Amino acid sequence: MTTRTRATIFWFFVFLFIVGGTGTILFVSGYRLNLETGKIEKVGGAFLKTNLSNYDVTLEGKYFSKQYTVTNELFIPSLTPGIYTFEVKKDGYHPWKKQFTVLPSIVTSFKSILLLPNPLVPETLFQKMSGVESFFISKNTANILLPDTREKSLALYSLDTGEIIKTVNEKDAKHVTWFSDNTSFFYTAPATKSILFVSGEKTVNITTAFPRSLPRTISPLKNTIRNIYPHPFEKKLIIQTNNGIYIFDPLTTQSVVLTDITPLTMVVQGSSIVFLDNEGQLYSEHLITKNVNKLDLEALPFVASHTKDKWSIITSPDEKTFVLFNNVSRELFIATKELGKFSLLDTNVASPTFAFDSRKLAYVKNNVPTLYWIAKDEGLRKEAEQKDALHVELPVTNLTWYRDNAHLFGYTSKKELYFLETDNRTPFEALLIDTEILDYFYHEDSNALFYLNSGNLLKLDLNFSNN
Repeated sequence: MTTRTRATIFWFFVFLFIVGGTGTILFVSGYRLNLETGKIEKVGGAFLKTNLSNYDVTLEGKYFSKQYTVTNELFIPSLTPGIYTFEVKKDGYHPWKKQFTVLPSIVTSFKSILLLPNPLVPETLFQKMSGVESFFISKNTANILLPDTREKSLALYSLDTGEIIKTVNEKDAKHVTWFSDNTSFFYTAPATKSILFVSGEKTVNITTAFPRSLPRTISPLKNTIRNIYPHPFEKKLIIQTNNGIYIFDPLTTQSVVLTDITPLTMVVQGSSIVFLDNEGQLYSEHLITKNVNKLDLEALPFVASHTKDKWSIITSPDEKTFVLFNNVSRELFIATKELGKFSLLDTNVASPTFAFDSRKLAYVKNNVPTLYWIAKDEGLRKEAEQKDALHVELPVTNLTWYRDNAHLFGYTSKKELYFLETDNRTPFEALLIDTEILDYFYHEDSNALFYLNSGNLLKLDLNFSNN
């Protein structure tokens, strides 16, 4: 072999090494050849997680069969930048479809895909209740109260046996609230403008018994009950008046003063009460230690000029974010402990509610479900303090969070109930659960939806196992 031939072979292999090595480096670094553009581009990927396994996925015509989805997670690598559409299917379930954009070096995540049965088949608990327009389920879902306007009664039933436990002669019970023992409760009777407490065979008229427990030096005008909550640990009531906040024992009809600060409104959160004074300052009092603390938040001056309006306090589950809602002007103010002051979040608002993870606030604005992102969500590419109106053309009036913090129940003025996702990427998923619904209640712990439809009380179990 001549020197020239050896040199040619040497440089040929050097060329192969450079080309092959460069290609390997580019491949390992996440670069791929885009066959459509003819360019070498850095790729991204997609990750999805569903509530079921053994599903089918189609991505731009490429089919991933059940052999790739034996678990409820699937990672699809090496996607060149661009817009993609993929669909998730499983026999017997509603399909899920979404369009998304792949970015270089970014894995686009879909971590909260819910495949719901098709059709949705609820269990019938009670039927043909023509006079029942609302219901109230105990905290452990063992008992239920059914106000019957035709029979003029309030009936307590066991959901386990279906048998009646107790009947109260009350033609129109409203705002029923349960105690932690799941058998005692109190309610409002609009006809007599009374609040009544029921425990076993004992019934106490709180509207008359509570004022009699207070010192006679307190003006009757200041004894008016403005807010009432069950005590979280005892069979007692926490009552707000124009004069202060009290703990009232309905069995002994004795009262104890919690605070003499004039409260405008209050809420019970865990083992504490949070209340707002007439100057727009928030306070917190621990129910065990009785320590009162002014929260490290600037007072909201707007409150002082609107003390006659009805205000509501909503606190996040982690007690780091606070919302003040004016029920008259429908203005929504928000504050976090980190920022230390309130700011106007939105107007024309209804049904504000925090997600269970405290990272999002949902509310209805002009019948449109709207989200406020308290914390950044990299998976959905949402920044903190970002507002996002959901792409749904429905006359929504009320919202309730589903326990995955990624879906909502949306109730409309047409008495329809929808299951809505919070992922706004198109197409937006809004699944109709049922129509002609008079009342509904979602129980997070058991993951069950209860609703009243055409005189029937139905239960929809949302626990769908992998199969």
